[in-house]
Amino acid sequence: MSPNEAQQPLDAEDQRILDALRGDILLADPVPPDLAERCRIAVTLQALDAELAHLADAPDLAIRSTEYERVTTLTFTAEDVTAMIEIDELEPGIARIRGWSTGTDIVELRERSRRQEVAVDSHGRFTFDRVERGLVHLIFRSEEGGQRPVISPVIEI
Repeated sequence: MSPNEAQQPLDAEDQRILDALRGDILLADPVPPDLAERCRIAVTLQALDAELAHLADAPDLAIRSTEYERVTTLTFTAEDVTAMIEIDELEPGIARIRGWSTGTDIVELRERSRRQEVAVDSHGRFTFDRVERGLVHLIFRSEEGGQRPVISPVIEI
């Protein structure tokens, strides 16, 4: 190929070759389905100067009854925050998150393009009554100055 040919605009044959190459790459090394959410979390962590909580306890099984009820309990830990949440599936596509936390006053739930925020009561309890199924994460904040927010890993409701 001469230098002059390399500077020519792409034609239909070039586009066909590039499309076939794109298809082969996507088959051999597909984009992870949660990549966009992981990138959003990384940007959020940086913007908030937040600490990432670790998933300390997760059961191997969820409990499912004949009624549409599924309960999952998760525990998150960080340097200044410990939180446990129960996810109760209320109906197909909708869940309730009840939790208890130490070292925090406010819990924010982020799901796709929606946010909900609740205060933690004097016993450390908080509840999100209706949460749509999908990927979410929680941000735990304290009203005390100097404490960084703590963000949970992404979880699927």
